[in-house]
Amino acid sequence: MLFRTKQVPKTVAVGRVKRLAIGAQSVGAFAVGAMAISAFAIGAIAIGRLAIGKARIKRLEIDELGVGKLRLRDVLETPSAGARTSTPDKLFYLTDKEFGDTYHVAAALVLCASGSPVEVVVAPGRKAAAIYHFLRSVSSVGLLEREPSVRRADPLPDATDLISAWAESRAPGEKSAGIREIRRRFLQSLSRADKNAVEQFLLQKPNLSTSDPKVLIWIRNDPDYARWRNTTAACIQTLADEMKKNKLSPVLVGHGLASLTEDQKQWGQLVEFFEDDTFKQDPKTSIARQLWMFELLKSSRFNIVAQIGMVSGGMDGPALLGLPTVEFAPSGNACRMHKFETLLEQSFRVVDLGESYSNQKPFADLTDDQISEMVDFLNPFFPT
Repeated sequence: MLFRTKQVPKTVAVGRVKRLAIGAQSVGAFAVGAMAISAFAIGAIAIGRLAIGKARIKRLEIDELGVGKLRLRDVLETPSAGARTSTPDKLFYLTDKEFGDTYHVAAALVLCASGSPVEVVVAPGRKAAAIYHFLRSVSSVGLLEREPSVRRADPLPDATDLISAWAESRAPGEKSAGIREIRRRFLQSLSRADKNAVEQFLLQKPNLSTSDPKVLIWIRNDPDYARWRNTTAACIQTLADEMKKNKLSPVLVGHGLASLTEDQKQWGQLVEFFEDDTFKQDPKTSIARQLWMFELLKSSRFNIVAQIGMVSGGMDGPALLGLPTVEFAPSGNACRMHKFETLLEQSFRVVDLGESYSNQKPFADLTDDQISEMVDFLNPFFPT
């Protein structure tokens, strides 16, 4: 199939991003002629086509639907399908607040469990441009023009459904190959300079470049969104004590937390790492650089053997790279993340906090059974 495309620049306010190329109308199959472009056009780009399983990504685009509203569109269609449809069957909505959804959609694009049309909408926010560029690099497609689409009010599906559907029909070897392909595609946009910059960032952090085995303990501290998922210093201490019993040194990662004790402040620190210019200055590689940091942390130079914490999107990217992971989650979230386990069953565990877990309090208390489930799962990764 032949496609032709053009870019029309348009100013969009998204955090620091001042300009993004805006997609419009897709050109039909076998179109071969040239199209006139507006005075604002900045030239043509070629679309990449990527065969993944039984489906192909047809288009990935971003456009403005009113003030500050951005739409990122991704359409998957089965190559053998006769009639082409521009109406997506599924709608995914990505926001800064649920960053893990970005990783789930990206993994689904790589594994391509479904050939149905899929639309991905990116809400305005400081991470919108980074999310867009990450998905574009993972799916390896160009920007296409299209007519403005009508907003839909369908129930939002879950990308973990696509992941589990793919994984449930695969043998262990095929799952391993799928995970390797996810890792390759997640990191493929990085240059050697990008990787070196991330390595230098880590080398400047105290208590990281040591040979002792370590575990990442995630801190979540959002004052406005899902505060019940926030982490307390007491819970961090409980997790760290269990890890120390098994000869793992704690390294804190994620949000900052003012209530940390003086002892906790002396542990390895990667809090607020994403605010460093190493990861913020270029949205085209921002997310891939973050993922490369976790890839480096798995190496013998830094010797991070696992990550633990309350269910958080920041953990899902490293989990997809193969970092052994334990996430604590109330039953509603646990049901969703158990689908994720279908793919990462050897290195990912959800510890269910139960239906009675209150959505009004921070994540503070763990039962003995919940702690035992975490320790038992991580036991193969503990140093001997």
